[in-house]
Amino acid sequence: MGEEDIKIRKVENSAARQATFSKRRRSLFKKAHELAVLCDVPVGLVVFSESRKLYEYSSSSTVRDIFSKYDEHPKAEKHFGTTDVARPETEISEGSNLIRNLRGEDIEDIEAIVQSGHCREYELMEQITQLQAKVKNLSEENKQLKHEIGGLNSQKMVEGIQRMEDDESFDVSLRLGYV
Repeated sequence: MGEEDIKIRKVENSAARQATFSKRRRSLFKKAHELAVLCDVPVGLVVFSESRKLYEYSSSSTVRDIFSKYDEHPKAEKHFGTTDVARPETEISEGSNLIRNLRGEDIEDIEAIVQSGHCREYELMEQITQLQAKVKNLSEENKQLKHEIGGLNSQKMVEGIQRMEDDESFDVSLRLGYV
């Protein structure tokens, strides 16, 4: 019972693609850790998600130190063509900015995002309050209309009874069920 070979191609469904990315990323990091432990070598791994989120693994020091060793190595360009292919500067700078944000070094940006979220929340709360007041006013108006309709119905009943009483040929006791 051998495992079937999986055809490697892009996963079209975005939810399935995200799940596949998460599982395979974990497996890749696990393999990197195993390589570092079993062979006692420094391993650095950087992965960017489709949404440009940075994931990194370093077995010894930091990923930046490992990439510095890579840049200093005389044969580095022969393996990947250029260092830019192996490590695009824009992705590294974006990853560094993300790390700074997570560490709280660029807290002003985060505070601005939170503040904008609070503004939206405040606007929604205001709308809810206005709608609740509208519901209360409509309920009161509904009660008032029901009361007026009830009064009109009672008045029509009284008028009908008076007409019957005025009509001498009509026996009220039969109509009201007294006999």
